[in-house]
Amino acid sequence: MRSSGSPARRRTPSPRSSAPPRIAERIAERFADLTREVPGLSAGQVEVRPGSPFADRALGDTRARTRTGASIVAVVRGEDVIASPDRARPCGPGTSWW
Repeated sequence: MRSSGSPARRRTPSPRSSAPPRIAERIAERFADLTREVPGLSAGQVEVRPGSPFADRALGDTRARTRTGASIVAVVRGEDVIASPDRARPCGPGTSWW
């Protein structure tokens, strides 16, 4: 119960057209800001597509860091974000690495 006496308001879901940017887009913007602020830092996104040799494998099994020297700092699938993913994290089609 509110002490002000005013009723609690329910949030109405907004239509998709006015929804905030997708999580992957927000992450891309944040990394772009960081690369401008930190000399020598570069960031990018890799999408795991159906049929990719990385699809349906654990992140560690892809040997992405060994092959490229890159650190994967987040895994995004839809609106789900896993920060600092462990090597056992599965990489299904539609997953993006950051």
